[in-house]
Amino acid sequence: ILELTRRAGDYAMAGVVARGMVTGTTISEPRFVFFGVGPGPVTATRAAAAVDGKTLTPGVFAAATAALDHDLDPPADPHGGPDMKRQLARTLLRRAIAKLTA
Repeated sequence: ILELTRRAGDYAMAGVVARGMVTGTTISEPRFVFFGVGPGPVTATRAAAAVDGKTLTPGVFAAATAALDHDLDPPADPHGGPDMKRQLARTLLRRAIAKLTA
């Protein structure tokens, strides 16, 4: 679980729960579920498909973050607008993939 908050202890502005089977720098069967970027949990199926079974390269990271934009349609809320929420989710996705393969 990764989340971004303004201050420690605050509610998350955005977060992600990630899992997958890792072999070297390849993730198979990834699953990314985001929170704080929709009315409820949002499963990022397109972003997961972009990395599934692939060797992680800068191009694969770019494809996953681009696919994430099609998975999410965040509403504005007191924490920020849709563009900010998408950017937070992209950052969390990169961090989650990096953490899974570390």
